Amino acid sequence: MIYVIIGLVLVVVVLAFAVYRQKQNTETLKAEHQALLDHYQRRVNEQERAQNDFRELQKNFENVGEGYDQALLMYDKMQEESDKLQNANTVLQEQNAKLQKSLSEAQEMAQKTSDCIIQTVENVQKEFEALAITPDAKKATLRMGAQLRNVQNLVDLKEDRPISHSDNVMAMQISDAAIAESGIMESAYLQFETLTEGGAEATMLLTNTKQAARVLTLLLDNAQKFVTDGSIKLRVVADMDHSQVRYELEDSGSGIPAEDAERVFEPFVKLNSFFDGQGLGLTVARSIARRLGGDLVLDTTYTPGCRFVFSLPL
Repeated sequence: MIYVIIGLVLVVVVLAFAVYRQKQNTETLKAEHQALLDHYQRRVNEQERAQNDFRELQKNFENVGEGYDQALLMYDKMQEESDKLQNANTVLQEQNAKLQKSLSEAQEMAQKTSDCIIQTVENVQKEFEALAITPDAKKATLRMGAQLRNVQNLVDLKEDRPISHSDNVMAMQISDAAIAESGIMESAYLQFETLTEGGAEATMLLTNTKQAARVLTLLLDNAQKFVTDGSIKLRVVADMDHSQVRYELEDSGSGIPAEDAERVFEPFVKLNSFFDGQGLGLTVARSIARRLGGDLVLDTTYTPGCRFVFSLPL
């Protein structure tokens, strides 16, 4: 059984690396496309200058009777240059169309591969959960779930599409799903509690339950790394004045310096190299929060420890 599990994880990691490289290739195509457009614009500008020179020549020709032969020769030369520019423009337009088609195909393939990997990750995680029949197996499953989320973070690193709001759910359903997914209730070395304010227990919002819970799960994963002996509080606040629900996660860990409040959200940034992880959890969490129409920030006024504030519109 363990070999099957290891094999599944390796397949997911290989697929994730493949889509990451494919997304890099897509970015390269975008850069080439932009370079082609810049070149095309320069040629258009050259043609416009040539046409302006030609119009100026025509004006001079009307005002000056002499130099007729020279003007005709200049006209023929400029007409020849104009034809060359037109041919070059045609070639550039054809190349531009090919690049746009290639870019579209690459983006479509990257998205299909990403969707396939995400589905594979979810299926593997379900299989692990089905195997969790003993306490030790359950702990192993939770750890494996965290590793699978690392794979999914790599897939979603450059995703920027808005997330559709298709679920009308209770605010507490999101926090309950994240708590279960993170396995924080199984931790024996810290105290965890959930608090509500502003009637959050009876508040509903229109969002994407799965993705919203994923943001909270990533925050809970992060908090558990840095709280070796202390407490974590999840405060769910219904703020009707600002038409939002806030999930405030407070921990008694080592804290984050105010000057690093934005840096921690950059990809592959790890302020403490002693802990496992890729430095992608907070990056992806903020990306998802903003694609849901909300936000994720670090409250630099909170001490000691950390307070992350994840907000969602009602």
